[in-house]
Amino acid sequence: MNPLDLLKMSLGSFSGHALRVRLTVLATSVGIASVLLLTSLGQSGRDYVLQKFAGLGSNLLIVVPGKLETSGGPPVAPGRTHELSLDDALHLRRNIPGVVDMAPISIGTMPARVGNKERALVILGSNDRLLHVRRLDLVAGQNLPSLDLEQASPVCLIGSTVHKELFGNRNPLGQTLRLGEYRFRIVGLIAEKGQSLAMDMNDFVLIPVANLMRILNRKGLFRILLSIRSFYEMDTAEEDIRKMLIS
Repeated sequence: MNPLDLLKMSLGSFSGHALRVRLTVLATSVGIASVLLLTSLGQSGRDYVLQKFAGLGSNLLIVVPGKLETSGGPPVAPGRTHELSLDDALHLRRNIPGVVDMAPISIGTMPARVGNKERALVILGSNDRLLHVRRLDLVAGQNLPSLDLEQASPVCLIGSTVHKELFGNRNPLGQTLRLGEYRFRIVGLIAEKGQSLAMDMNDFVLIPVANLMRILNRKGLFRILLSIRSFYEMDTAEEDIRKMLIS
């Protein structure tokens, strides 16, 4: 049978079973559309999850007293844990292969006051590397000064909610913020970030870690954040950190 006869026979079959052909075409179209839709939704979900983890930093290791973790909220561990010190933070930064950045974390709450406005705030103590490690940006001003971890300085950064609640539409840069009995000069405004690890990243004040540890009379750190060079080095770095801290 030549191609012309085959074409004529096919057209004849189509014309004789028009309804069946239409239903077949419709079913095929619906099937293809469904596959495309599911693929699109799956890719969108994957992109959303990746974006959320990218906000944390895919190469972020969080060292907490008594254990290591890479995600989640505050640790829940029975019994006594070993405190992390500023010396531990420096030792990990200098001696663990693959660690490219480090930010120590101390945390507390205290009343913050500007003029006659006052509210209780979360206060973070860290260094100038926290913004980079946690992928935070400044919309105005400058970062904390690059200091030795044990060196204090009466300067601070504030989140966008703190700005709105205590200053309204006024420019906060250069203004004085009282934290309890202590005065800090606002040098930078942190860009809006949202929730991260159960914390509102817009509603806190950031000061040098030495200042907060002295204010709270603490020697131990709440966290040590470590940025690892490559995602594929995370497991090795975690094991090296574990061995170093228990040795």
